[in-house]
Amino acid sequence: MNGGYINEAQTNGGIWFQTPDGVYEGLTQGLSAEQGRAVVWNVNQQFLQSNLENGVSEFNLWNETPEDVLINRPNSYTASEVNYLQQNAGQFGYTRQGSSWVKGQ
Repeated sequence: MNGGYINEAQTNGGIWFQTPDGVYEGLTQGLSAEQGRAVVWNVNQQFLQSNLENGVSEFNLWNETPEDVLINRPNSYTASEVNYLQQNAGQFGYTRQGSSWVKGQ
């Protein structure tokens, strides 16, 4: 866990999502690529949704902008997360500030 967004979260007291090695492989074994992607996305979406509902103070995109992700990695899970936050965070009182979605007071 050297560097990257996990180190950033650990250093600054943030929350991150990380599954143990092999979890996604086990969840998607025997599924088509499309079915597997849907299963994995559902896990990620539930993490985002529960944190929106719990009112975490902010969601931060580390080391890139949402626009960069959507342009350069449009089929990534990060792009799906950006799209999800753009579509849903506002209804939970978040506003986008740079590369973060911040909970209003």
